[in-house]
Amino acid sequence: MAVQRKKNTVDAVSQIFGQATKQIVGGASGVEVYFAPTIQKIAGIHLKPDIGCFVQFSGDYSGLVIINFSRDAAMDFYRQSMLFMGLPEDELAIDHTADDVVDCIGEMVNQLVGKARLLVQEQYGLSAYNSQPKAICLMESVSLSIDSLATQKNQCRRLSFRMSGKFPFHIEIFLEYTEFIVVDPVRLDGDDTPKGQPDIEALMTQGGGTPAQPDMDALMGGGNSEAAQPDIEALMAQGGGTPAQPDMDALMQGTATEEKEPEKKSGGAPSQSDIDALFD
Repeated sequence: MAVQRKKNTVDAVSQIFGQATKQIVGGASGVEVYFAPTIQKIAGIHLKPDIGCFVQFSGDYSGLVIINFSRDAAMDFYRQSMLFMGLPEDELAIDHTADDVVDCIGEMVNQLVGKARLLVQEQYGLSAYNSQPKAICLMESVSLSIDSLATQKNQCRRLSFRMSGKFPFHIEIFLEYTEFIVVDPVRLDGDDTPKGQPDIEALMTQGGGTPAQPDMDALMGGGNSEAAQPDIEALMAQGGGTPAQPDMDALMQGTATEEKEPEKKSGGAPSQSDIDALFD
């Protein structure tokens, strides 16, 4: 029987989002990103000042992700990203409320969620899609939730990050109540053949065709067609003609002989001399 391994799903997904954030934010800005090894359980998720961005994902698993930047963290990411791409510093926005700053963070979050979904699919074989991220400037905290999802306590997590060693930002994740159970670890390691099931492709390669298929010609020749059928050609070759057919010429001659025999026994028709003798 296949081994089942259970893992706290919301923690596993949160860890994947943490890895994706470190790769995407660090890759876009060229700055090392620190991911705190502690994941916090929280009662709910919130958009917080100064810039918050949220995105919903749905599919085999569903949830909501929020990323919150302080003013300093948002400007640091924006500046580092633009300079890393080669944009002149004198052309950069100087305020976190500028559209360029908000759009830059929205695009980063879109890449982040896409990367996290890819990692979940590679590890668990489950897929999802996400909506377009919405980044907005905030002055107050805003609570978010998805009424349509099956929820339970302790389904929300907060992840902590730091850029350039000094500017913190956070990700908050809400995941529907679900549980990932790894049914067959061997299959996830690359063996797609279920335990106890034959390898069909291997059987076909060894046998030269579809395995376990009967030889229809052999079956028909060996008795699976109509039973006790004679070999017509062999009988014809042995008998010199169509087997079991009567010799018509011999039968006809025999019949003629039988018809003539009574005449021979009775003497046949009377001769003229016999007729003359009767009148005398």
